[in-house]
Order: sequence, then C-alpha cells, then structure tokens
Amino acid sequence: MELKEGYKQTDVGVIPEDWEVVQLGHLTNRTITYGVVTSGGHEAGGVPMLRGGDIKNGVVANPNYNISFSKHEEYKRTETEAGDVVMTLVGYPGETAVVPESLGGINISRAVALIRLGPSYDPEFFKHYANSSSGRINVLRPSAGSAQVVVNLAALAKLKVPFPQLVEQRAIAEVLSDVDAEIAQAEMLVEKLKAKKAALSQKLLSGEIRLNK
Repeated sequence: MELKEGYKQTDVGVIPEDWEVVQLGHLTNRTITYGVVTSGGHEAGGVPMLRGGDIKNGVVANPNYNISFSKHEEYKRTETEAGDVVMTLVGYPGETAVVPESLGGINISRAVALIRLGPSYDPEFFKHYANSSSGRINVLRPSAGSAQVVVNLAALAKLKVPFPQLVEQRAIAEVLSDVDAEIAQAEMLVEKLKAKKAALSQKLLSGEIRLNK
C-alpha cells in the first residue's frame, strides 16, 4: 500500500516522518518495576495499595486494600508519585492509567507495573497510546499464544512507542482526554436513564401507575 506523503512505515505502524520510534525503557527515569510481592494481609488504617482491578478505562480507582506501614517502607521503591504511569500486568493485562495527585504516596501490588517517565515523554500521551487498539496489541504481543496473557517487564522496557515532540504529545493527549470526559458524561446519563426506567417499570408493571384507564 502506498504511503501518504509525509508519513513512514515503522514498527508501531504508519506515523508522520518527523515522529520517532523509541523503546519505552529509554524514556523512563528509572527501571520499570512491579510492587509488593507479599502484602501480609489487609491492614486497616495502613497505606493504600493499588491492585490490578483498580485500573480500568484509563482511570485509577481509589484502592480499598491497605498494607502496613512497615510493608510500605519495605517497598518504598514502588511508592507512587502523581504523574506516574501504572499498568496492570495480569488479570486485565495492559490496562494503563496515570496516578492522580490524590493517590501519590501510596503503593502498588505485584500485579501492577510502575512506569516513571522522563521529561521528554508525556504520561497522558503514553496512557492513551497503551490503551489504544494498536498500543494494546504491541504491549501484549510478547505473550501472545501463551496460556496466560501477562505483561513482562523486560519486554515492556523494550516496547517501541511513537515519539512526537512533547508539545504535540500534550496536544494529542488533551484532545483524547476531552473525548474521555464526554464519554464519562454520556455514561452517567445512560445510568440515570436506566435508573429512571427501572423505577418507572416497577410502578407500571405493578399497577401503581395506570395507563389508558
């Protein structure tokens, strides 16, 4: 297939000629790692620990599982900072989100990878790429065909990602985040309509509200 002028074929697909393709591990401030191996059980009043199921649709939910302060200190290397990227390794492999300000200073489980990007790569841009159909395929490709699909940290560090200039990364991320916000609003409206229908159905089907009488 003939490429459109100004574009090139790469390992991550067709991209503009002025974009680069870079291994993810070359864009991070530190080695990509996973978190707490053995939690020691839920500790009421302890430090929240982010688990794989807490990452969904590009968003980090407030974790409902805590670890002890001593366990948190043992795994201080995986304490989160606002702007870190977190990715589920098993269960829902490849689900990716950015740690919000409110969840900085907590910890992550072994089922979650912590990716701390350097200043040249926008975490929101990477989140959108990793959660895209092509990005998810590339993230999961190393384990394709395995009995259990998992994200391998060594393979993740070698993941080739598109690399536009930072200003363009941020512009792309902003547009996609705006669409995500619209989707969230639409989903809230759908849930309200479902609740309205359920309440109305109860009244109509029980005869509490009569029609054509």
